[in-house]
Amino acid sequence: MNKTDIGIFKTPAEIRSIIDLESEVKGLLMQVEYKGKKTLLRTYLDPETMPSERNVSGSLLRLINDTTPTFRFLTGHLERSPLKFGEREYGNHAVNKSVRNALINLGTDFDTVSTISPATFTTNEVLVISDPKTMLQQAVIDSVKKYIDDGGNAMFYTEPGKQFIMNPILNHIGVNAEEGTIVQVNPHDMPHKFVGLISKTGTEMADEEPFYFYRMGIKKATHTAITGAGVLRYSDTTGFKVRQITTLDNNENTWVERGVLVVDSAAPVFDRAEGDYKTEAPYAVGLQLTRKINGREQRILVSSDADLMSSGKANGKDYGNAFYSYTVDNRYPIYHHFAPPKDTWLTITKATAHTLKLVLQYVLPALMLIAGIVILIRRKRK
Repeated sequence: MNKTDIGIFKTPAEIRSIIDLESEVKGLLMQVEYKGKKTLLRTYLDPETMPSERNVSGSLLRLINDTTPTFRFLTGHLERSPLKFGEREYGNHAVNKSVRNALINLGTDFDTVSTISPATFTTNEVLVISDPKTMLQQAVIDSVKKYIDDGGNAMFYTEPGKQFIMNPILNHIGVNAEEGTIVQVNPHDMPHKFVGLISKTGTEMADEEPFYFYRMGIKKATHTAITGAGVLRYSDTTGFKVRQITTLDNNENTWVERGVLVVDSAAPVFDRAEGDYKTEAPYAVGLQLTRKINGREQRILVSSDADLMSSGKANGKDYGNAFYSYTVDNRYPIYHHFAPPKDTWLTITKATAHTLKLVLQYVLPALMLIAGIVILIRRKRK
């Protein structure tokens, strides 16, 4: 701006007469228009700066489609919010306009609802109930059941100690959040914090980059961060096909704690008398439920940990936006992946690699040693 005449720029009042940018982050914006519809394409304060292919695709989809997928979060019971930015909230990956991978920048919208009327939901909308902390009214429970029976897609999150709040809804789809908290005693962190393994089924839900690399054989496994979770039991008596998407391997230091769990003191001790128990199979923390209804596939996701999608836990880590993509039939966001690079310049066998190792570790150092000795002797003689 050195020696720049600011008179060549419009004043704030002149800008506001053209467009309302009060809700936008102060930065470079581009307005895209098509057939009378307008939307904004944002830039970001990161090394890449300019919008990526996914951001451009999201903006174009807003212009060419009549409706935009909307995730409607139930509110009124102290649930996690997509509109707040605290450590335990979901706003960072949902509506933070300054975050490149936030879903609002990829073509989707978010809203909250205090009541649920199944008739007002469309196939472009998904119901989300995340960690309610007070009892749900029977009218709300009945309306959610009706929403499920009508074939609506949904995401349900519960937390240890509050399983009884969500179980009336989860039981309706053949799932029960068991009492207790999974603990995994380790010397590095609190016992209720652990790394959850994302199953092969979980990696097939969307084309998030870690999942794509896993399917291409570049990554050996994918994970998410769990902070306080219970075991999910399930049956197929309700017509849903149930598959595990997040698990925790069982070992001698892992069990379900049914007694009083104090996480910031001495490590808990397994006590069968208090109801603690272990399982032989992996502990199910996340489930995927599907069934055919009304000529389409109904998709529901259940997690016994609501923290994994919070801002404080890296917004799902490897899951990223996979839950959201899956529940809108993978129509949003648009993923742009290039083919994994192949090493076409140098290909060696194990025998060749062994020979190179000998040369680099022994032959070259020996030659350098000999050369050094010769140089020093010759210098000393002179």
